Amino acid sequence: MHQSLAAILEQAVGMSASDIHLEAGSPICYRVSGELVYPDPELLDRSTVQRLVYGALTPEQERFFEEQRELDAAFELSGIGRFRMNVHMQQGVVGAALRTVPDEVPDLAGLGLPPVLEELPWIRNGLVLVTGATGSGKSTTLAAVIKEINQHRSARIVTIEDPVEYRHEFIRSVISQREVGEDTKSFSEALRRAMRQNPDVILVGELRDRESVSVALRAANTGVLVLATLHTATAKDTIGAIVDFFPGDEQNAVRSRLAASLRFVVAQVLCRGAGNNGGRLVATEILRVTPAVRNMIRDGRVHEIMSAIETGSGLGMCTMGSSLKELVGSGRITADEARRQAPTDEGIDGFQI
Repeated sequence: MHQSLAAILEQAVGMSASDIHLEAGSPICYRVSGELVYPDPELLDRSTVQRLVYGALTPEQERFFEEQRELDAAFELSGIGRFRMNVHMQQGVVGAALRTVPDEVPDLAGLGLPPVLEELPWIRNGLVLVTGATGSGKSTTLAAVIKEINQHRSARIVTIEDPVEYRHEFIRSVISQREVGEDTKSFSEALRRAMRQNPDVILVGELRDRESVSVALRAANTGVLVLATLHTATAKDTIGAIVDFFPGDEQNAVRSRLAASLRFVVAQVLCRGAGNNGGRLVATEILRVTPAVRNMIRDGRVHEIMSAIETGSGLGMCTMGSSLKELVGSGRITADEARRQAPTDEGIDGFQI
């Protein structure tokens, strides 16, 4: 008989694992410093996986999963920690992926991000996008920005998340944290309602569709700071993805709205640190929207964005390639890891170190 879910998650915390995978036909799998490890070789069967997973669900969540065959949720185990969980079906069998969520919201200055990003909490309006693959630290970065605002500004903050991960308590700002599926039906609906809640800052866990993007742009153009994420790898890809949510006859207008509202695009990857205990280190591409960049976006000259980033280092901009090179040069990651994380359109020649 396999151990309880609480024991599995306690082991995960002790191993500093970021993720835990429970799938029938496989052993319990932990992701530690980016690598999958299997401390117990015993294979899970379908009944064990279902028992472990359903033990973490409320009756309402269990009913939702039985109807929808998909569920995203967050839960807390006393004395162990807080976790985000995706429950899914594969080949007709229940499976789950869990992620550890630190108890404390990290400080922005402690995340290893470039100093220019310490400006983010002080932006009063417009759109800031943090992008990257799943597990690249987007939610952590935005949680740290919200924490900084909460500590230093008196603001009305509304977050829309799926699910809520980091919990924020009142310091100087009034914060409402709404969970999709629990407190609201959708990101787009919650965004529309948020505009009636006197917000200074809106955090959107993910821009998923044309409607949510449209409402976010409207909010950002009417004096609200909108913080949001996208699953894109580069600043250029991010701008293209925003525009591509809309049909061709609307794209010129969207480019104009985006050019007027966008302030920063921050693309992130998490790299495996050098050595056995190197942990995870963040590499970033940063686009700061200057008047020149604004014109590029408005005119559809997205192919020129990379050149603007390369020449904008004095304003805190950097390409993903230059960020990776800096980590290699300081010995914090290996050249092989830099090659693995480098965007395909930047090549790997620069990492022959």
